[in-house]
Amino acid sequence: YDPIVQGNRMYGTLNNIGLPAYNRVFSPDLTAGYIFMPPSLESILYSNNEVEYYKLMQPYTGLHYVMGPQRQQNLGVDFNRMIARGLTLGMRLYIVSSPGAYDRSFSKDNNLYLTGQYYTKNHRYGVIANYLYNQDKFQESGGLRYDSVFQLHQETDPTVIPVWLSAAENRIRTSSFYVEQYFNLSPPDTNKTKKTKRLFDGGSISYAFQYQKSYLSYSDGLADSLFYASFPA
Repeated sequence: YDPIVQGNRMYGTLNNIGLPAYNRVFSPDLTAGYIFMPPSLESILYSNNEVEYYKLMQPYTGLHYVMGPQRQQNLGVDFNRMIARGLTLGMRLYIVSSPGAYDRSFSKDNNLYLTGQYYTKNHRYGVIANYLYNQDKFQESGGLRYDSVFQLHQETDPTVIPVWLSAAENRIRTSSFYVEQYFNLSPPDTNKTKKTKRLFDGGSISYAFQYQKSYLSYSDGLADSLFYASFPA
């Protein structure tokens, strides 16, 4: 049920679902434009290129819920329905709340996107749109203060193993709106006999627009001067 382990993907993780993860397979980012979020956050945030638009034969609803130890909860909801000829609306919701096995490894992710798509009967014109929202909060531990406690198995309860940071956390919030539409310059080929073929196709015109707002905050209420000594001011 953890998205980063589905499909045998190889990620370096921070021991808890919903926390940043590093993709160990080389995957260059070819997206044009300014990249605001670090690559390690891609696994816990919805992005525009992950939005799915369903071609429905009948209404579709998917629901999954997982309850784990220490009040860990995962909820996923999918809903898609055609409400009129050519017009389809959809939604995907994913929520994670997990305390984690170690101290300061709590994660809480709320991710949502809404979709809409419309096509004329002959598909000469079509438009898709989505609204996307992410709100994530997770703690920072800075790692174990003494590696020997873990290596020598000196403590059976991982929640009491000392860590470097006791009050640091990240808060992330993103929202975006995307719309894309196309129009085929040539009308659909209605020749069903196929005895003659169209010699020229005028192609199509498409237009895409995206607006995005992002917020990323790191705070530490009890900064450890020894831990931060190696970071330049």
